[in-house]
Amino acid sequence: MTKIISREKTHVMVAGASGALGRAVVKALAKDERYKLAPFTIGTAYRAAEIEGLRFEVFQQPGHLGALNPDVEGKISEYSGRLVVVDCTKLPQWDSANLFSFTCHVPLILMGSEGRGDPQVDKKIRLVTEASILRVANAAGPVAAVIGAFEHIAETYSGAFAGMKGSLQESHQASKKGTPGTATAIFEALTKLGADVPEIESIRDPGVQEDRLGVPREYLDGHGLHRIILEGNNVEIVVVTKVYGRDPYGEHLAEVILPNFIGYCLESNEPKLLDWPLPA
Repeated sequence: MTKIISREKTHVMVAGASGALGRAVVKALAKDERYKLAPFTIGTAYRAAEIEGLRFEVFQQPGHLGALNPDVEGKISEYSGRLVVVDCTKLPQWDSANLFSFTCHVPLILMGSEGRGDPQVDKKIRLVTEASILRVANAAGPVAAVIGAFEHIAETYSGAFAGMKGSLQESHQASKKGTPGTATAIFEALTKLGADVPEIESIRDPGVQEDRLGVPREYLDGHGLHRIILEGNNVEIVVVTKVYGRDPYGEHLAEVILPNFIGYCLESNEPKLLDWPLPA
């Protein structure tokens, strides 16, 4: 079994540490005595950078994704399997899995949801899974619990929302591409419950976000909002989740997700593709 934790601290490399999400993850891990951050990362250009008061060497990842930057691969190999990678880049999940799990054989946490629910993406990732991979659609603890609750209700009370119609809105910063995994998971659960929700409405216009949805101006470039409204049979259900900034994602990763993933990897000999929350 691959050893990924030392007696003192777990070594963690944050890929994409200079990005907004990466900085939040570095900030949370740096103040937690259980972790020791690797002083290197990958980015769009080679440079030295100070992130949350720590010095990092940023290596440029080649445009072709068939291979990891050889300097980074060499540095990862120096840890002799005692390293976990947290991917905060915008790489597609399969590319990240290929670079870290297949090439370097290190456990990997994917902080994003691109490809969630796509059988072809799952199949491709499983083909290159040489060390366990954990996909985290939403790292904010309370919101992840809401997703889990919807999925549990859908499995337990299939069809319970039959006759109800409504809408599902999601709002994120304008730079976010695609539909987030949180909205996709909720939409799938609502469908199983029998609710008539035609589609997911994605909102990226900052003006609409501020004026109509009430997102504070200082969080227009970093927020996650989901609003579910269902009506029917004289019943109305309204669920709203809001996450402002990226610190909640980093904090929950450090406090809950990473310790549980490390525990799983230490107990399991078989590399697997997993989704958060981990199975009981």
